[in-house]
Amino acid sequence: VYMRRVNKSGHTTWVCRKHDRNAIDCPNGRVPETELYGAFVRMYNKLKRNTGVVLLPAIKQMEELRDVIQRGNPAMLAVNKAIAKASEQSYNISKLQTAGLLDTDACTAKFNEISAQLAKLRAERRRLLENDIDDAIDALQETVDLVRHGPERLMEFDEGLFLSLVERIVVESQTCVRFRLQGGIELKELLKEIGR
Repeated sequence: VYMRRVNKSGHTTWVCRKHDRNAIDCPNGRVPETELYGAFVRMYNKLKRNTGVVLLPAIKQMEELRDVIQRGNPAMLAVNKAIAKASEQSYNISKLQTAGLLDTDACTAKFNEISAQLAKLRAERRRLLENDIDDAIDALQETVDLVRHGPERLMEFDEGLFLSLVERIVVESQTCVRFRLQGGIELKELLKEIGR
């Protein structure tokens, strides 16, 4: 975990807690905040130019994964079969009523029973459909929208855009950071080599 430090001359850096206590314990020295800002600007500009190559295929793959998981889910199959059966019953009752073979009160009672059953089954299907993949897809779609509607070229650090796009930064080494975007996509960016 990195902490923000401002020295007496006003220079701001981010430093690992281990490094802050004992520099020998952590090979990743202090990272100047301006380098992180620059890395974010470079990462955003690359992402803006390559959204169709990076983010859109990721969303498509996640949707395909979600569909495969849902198709193979026995609980989902059972709910879908029960919904189909209840819908067929409703249709058959409607045909019988139209043919004059069932009275109105009996049909209404049966329709109400089937409607209540269908409501429960559809609620169960919605519950089964909710999962982490859908959340990640939604977050990635928001990221795509932010990048599409964001500046054509970022010239300087934009804190609001950064907070909207980035979930976390991981310092991999003295020269490399990884930006984890909302939705889970991680992109590496090089830092300038400066004696720290």
